[in-house]
This record gives sequence, structure tokens and C-alpha cells, in this order.
Amino acid sequence: MELKENAVQCYLTTDLTYEAVARKFEITNFTLLASWVNHFKIYGEVPISKKRGRRKKLESIASSMTQNPNDSQRIKELEQELRYAQIEVAYLKGLRRLEKNALMNKNQDSSTVSVKPSNSKKS
Repeated sequence: MELKENAVQCYLTTDLTYEAVARKFEITNFTLLASWVNHFKIYGEVPISKKRGRRKKLESIASSMTQNPNDSQRIKELEQELRYAQIEVAYLKGLRRLEKNALMNKNQDSSTVSVKPSNSKKS
């Protein structure tokens, strides 16, 4: 962090180019220095280093957290509520499907016109 601050201040207070300041502070990429300077001009501070590497998976984060008994009880309650909601959704979807099928059958019955054959002969 100090290196960034010193390099940005050096660039802003001197007439050195990005390349010269990068060489002076042994920064391998002068465009990186330019992005630090731009960030400083916009936000008034040098950027904080970004974390590198893969993010931890949710399971490893959850297992690393210590749980107290109240948490485990609350989790069980929430799981029961979730199961109930899933059952309710499945029931309502089935009901909607039955209503839709009944409506389609009713529409088909009413739209079908039966034609009666004429048996009478005209003389």
C-alpha cells in the first residue's frame, strides 16, 4: 500500500513520466501505475489491493462457522417451512394444470359442431 501511495505521489509531484516512475519504484507494468493515479484522481485515495485466488465454496464457509444450538433449531424450522412451501407449490401447480385441462376440454366440446346427416329425400 505504501509503495502505491509513494509512486502516485511521486508521479503527481514531479514531471516524471509513468515509465520513469515505474522504473524508479520497480513496478513492472507502468499502466498499472497509470490506473492507480487515475483512481487517486477520482476517489482521492489509492486503490486497495484486490484479493486473489478462488473464492471459498459455501459449504466450506458454513462448516467453518461455529453454530450454537439455537441456530441448529432455527435451521430445522426453516427447512420444515421450505418443505411445506414446496409441497404447497406442487399442489397449486397440479391444481392449475387440472383447471387448464378442464377448460381446454370444455372449449373443445363447445367448438365441435356435430353435423347430422340428412336422411330425407326430396321428390
